[in-house]
Amino acid sequence: MTMLTLLVLAACTGDDPKEPGAGDPGDPQKVLVVGWDGARPDCVQAANTPSLDRVVEMGGVSWDAATQLTHPTTSGPGWMSVMTGVAPDEHGVVFNGIYTEQDESWLTFVKRAHDEGLRTGVAVVWPEVATDIIEDDAQDDAFLSADDEVADWMATAVDNDDFDIHVVHLDSPDHAGHESGYALDIPEYMLAIEDADERMGRILDAVEAREGEDWLIAVTTDHGGVGNGHGPLNADNQTIWTAYGRLGDEGGWTLSNASHLDVHPTVLDFLQIPVDERGVAGISQLP
Repeated sequence: MTMLTLLVLAACTGDDPKEPGAGDPGDPQKVLVVGWDGARPDCVQAANTPSLDRVVEMGGVSWDAATQLTHPTTSGPGWMSVMTGVAPDEHGVVFNGIYTEQDESWLTFVKRAHDEGLRTGVAVVWPEVATDIIEDDAQDDAFLSADDEVADWMATAVDNDDFDIHVVHLDSPDHAGHESGYALDIPEYMLAIEDADERMGRILDAVEAREGEDWLIAVTTDHGGVGNGHGPLNADNQTIWTAYGRLGDEGGWTLSNASHLDVHPTVLDFLQIPVDERGVAGISQLP
């Protein structure tokens, strides 16, 4: 259907023509979750991030959100909490690389969605997100590579309508932080944040080119950083940011008491899948 036809229909019905990419109730629901590893909120705010700005314009952002608060601010506990909505004392992952004590009864939102018949795709730089954190039987396809390749693979998957649930992990901020330092005055770190934004933008371009679909987009990080590392339980590491948007929404969302544990219940709320009856620590941030 051409835009001219849409304009004619709008004139007949009195409605405004729907913008390309904007979903309506009843349209197929799609989810994109993007993780920027080790991206400090003050540095993200100061960086040039037009892609993140696009998400915020469709929803909202919290610049003083929290990580999980009970165990070291490292990627294993952080991403497991993002995926399950519970803290490490519940899911059992307290260090990178150690998953033997994991309580597998706390399912990731990817598994919950997959069990409802939704198609799932995972594209990550840090392998443990796909190999240890997200359940093997929850992934219809997984791609592990460098940041550029991960972004391009997922953008192509969106173009091809391969999945309903899309999970992306980008590593450039954390890599630069470890190499050069996590700070506003470190050019390499600031550039790495902007690189993550540009790569996410490739995926957003593909999302916004689609029509007749209802998209939820969530973007967050697993921890902050100070000096050349992270891990201690302090404000530099535990204060993060998180953003949500819904394609076609006018934005203005208020994110209350935000945490990266909120991604899990927010995604399930959007998909109208109930959270685990035991409850989760995160809260849905849908307005």
